[in-house]
Amino acid sequence: MNLSGRSSFYFIHGMPATPAITIGDQTFVGNGCTLAAAKGITIGAHCLLSALVRIHDNDGHPLDPERRRRHEPITADEAAPVVIEDNVWIGASATILKGVRIGRDAVVGTGAVVTDDVPAGAVVAGNPARIVKRLGA
Repeated sequence: MNLSGRSSFYFIHGMPATPAITIGDQTFVGNGCTLAAAKGITIGAHCLLSALVRIHDNDGHPLDPERRRRHEPITADEAAPVVIEDNVWIGASATILKGVRIGRDAVVGTGAVVTDDVPAGAVVAGNPARIVKRLGA
């Protein structure tokens, strides 16, 4: 893994299993990236994460307003692992949300908000991210 500048790696405490962030060989993590894991974030080999990419396998706070008011933490059921397969390029300021799998060789456009799985070889952009192109097609 190659780190450029300062990035932040967060682990949510109080989960039944210890959360993990795994980053593959020859993956580049740009300046200002934030990865927050309650269950797990897996990033494959030869990936490129541009500056300010955010990857979260959890919402950070409960969706229920009463639970937020009581300052309750999230539960394990409110987190879902993120998997980014090999050779994925994620553009600057993109956000990858819980439970998403991004397939091999995919590209995530700058500023995209990825809420659903991305197939291998797809290019996605927008908020929410949608397929705009398929590579090799």
